[in-house]
Amino acid sequence: FKDGRYVRTFEDMSTLTHDQLVTCMVGRDIQDIYDYRSREQGEVALKVDGLLGPGLREPISFQVRKGEILGLFGLVGAGRTELFRLLSGLERASAGSLELCGHALQLRSPRDAIAAGVLLCPEDRKKEGIIPLGSVAENI
Repeated sequence: FKDGRYVRTFEDMSTLTHDQLVTCMVGRDIQDIYDYRSREQGEVALKVDGLLGPGLREPISFQVRKGEILGLFGLVGAGRTELFRLLSGLERASAGSLELCGHALQLRSPRDAIAAGVLLCPEDRKKEGIIPLGSVAENI
């Protein structure tokens, strides 16, 4: 069913392909929507190695290459917000290292992160992302 209407029944689920399922879910061939083409991976743009700090239960390591899009998600308490606070200099790491385009980052404050080109758009932008008494120009 899709939007309350019958779409299709698959008698043998072992023959169902990913593309067939997506087509049934969205109502058209997925190729028509995104025109996806694989790309060559670029150089490592962000390297996080053994990063640990407030709110993280274990060290985190990952790399993001130029041209890649990284999405982080998880349940409340999984450490997503805490990781971003470390990456933006809002919290200090107790262990690990950060590299941006091959240059080591020593983030002691958000000012250091901004100077390096790292910015945070917080989850609650009204509470954490603006200066309420400041002008629009000051907030930009």
